[in-house]
Amino acid sequence: SLNNMKGVADLIQRVSDCERFSFVNHTCAEADDANIFFVCKQIIHPGKLDSFRSHAQQAIVAIKVSEADGTLSFRMHFSSDHGEDQCTLKERYRDSATPEQHIRNRRQNEHRNAAITDCVKIISLEVDGPASAGLKEVLKEEDYSVAYLGPSV
Repeated sequence: SLNNMKGVADLIQRVSDCERFSFVNHTCAEADDANIFFVCKQIIHPGKLDSFRSHAQQAIVAIKVSEADGTLSFRMHFSSDHGEDQCTLKERYRDSATPEQHIRNRRQNEHRNAAITDCVKIISLEVDGPASAGLKEVLKEEDYSVAYLGPSV
């Protein structure tokens, strides 16, 4: 019908208008955006969920995640799949330098280290955005798989 054709035409125009944009959280973001997104997938060891939550909360307080330092968001999502407790961290940083510094700082945080060594196995880290050579170098020192999804700088 004519209304369906008009709807398709409108949709095609919107896609065309957003051609130089990518979709992030259902909004258009500039394709040359310097933001870095981390998605860290972890399996929590049996019986360690409460301990992990406690260490994670204390680590976050100690690290003092704030927008002022370039951290735009930090979220933890818990799930249970196939009998395993899992945690997915979703982090967003203003630029590549911010997570590089955060990783260096976190290595000094006893609660972060306890959460990782005693409570979880990190399955993977996905890094989306223009990861700098410095960030990639820091992540090489970590003991888990890292996948780079965005452009390099």
